[in-house]
Amino acid sequence: MAVNTVRTQALNVSTSFAQAGVVFNDATRLLEGGLWQNVQTDQAPYLGLYTADIKAVTADLAAVPKGQFTCTTLATVQAIQADLATLLNATPASVNGGGTFGSVAAADKALHDAQLDIISKVQGNTQLAALAVSGSHTGF
Repeated sequence: MAVNTVRTQALNVSTSFAQAGVVFNDATRLLEGGLWQNVQTDQAPYLGLYTADIKAVTADLAAVPKGQFTCTTLATVQAIQADLATLLNATPASVNGGGTFGSVAAADKALHDAQLDIISKVQGNTQLAALAVSGSHTGF
C-alpha cells in the first residue's frame, strides 16, 4: 500500500503502520510553531489539525492487524497508544491554562516528551522501524 500524503485522504483509517507514521510526522510539524485555537488571518488553528492527526494515528494503530507483531513489538505498540492518549489529553491543556497538567508549560512538556517517546520507541524496535518505511516515505 502506498503512503498517502494528501492530508484529507491520509486522515482516513488505514492499516498501514507507515501511513500512521506519515500522519504522525504531520502532527509533529504542527507542534513546531506551537498550537493555537483561534483563527489567524490566513491560517487555520493548529489545535484542531493536530488533534485530528493524533486521532487518525490512534485509529490507524488500532486497525493494524496485531497478529503481525511479536510479543515485544505488540507491547511497544500498546505503549505508543498510551503516549498518543497523553498527547490527546495534553493538547487542549497546552492552550487552555494547563488543565490537569497544572500549567501550559507542563502540558507543553508532556506533548514534547510523548512525541519524542513515540519516535524513540519506533526507532528502537527493528520491526516497527522497518514497517515505518514505505517507498521514499518514512514515518515516526
